[in-house]
Amino acid sequence: MSNLKYQFFIKSELYNLMSQFKRASVSIALNTVEGQGDTNAHFNRLLQVVLDWVKECVVYATIAKRLYFRRTRF
Repeated sequence: MSNLKYQFFIKSELYNLMSQFKRASVSIALNTVEGQGDTNAHFNRLLQVVLDWVKECVVYATIAKRLYFRRTRF
């Protein structure tokens, strides 16, 4: 059933959202690992960057949800 949801997306929209979401989620992991063995100041700076990536992922998920609902209701 979940595959049926994706048919409502234009393929390029789905690809772009998935690509951006993957990029941001990988950056979350990489920045967290990169800062773990460093100074507190550097680690805190990287955690701030991670928080920005998390916010970006929320935006991508919101866009996907809104596109899905808009296309299925009309």
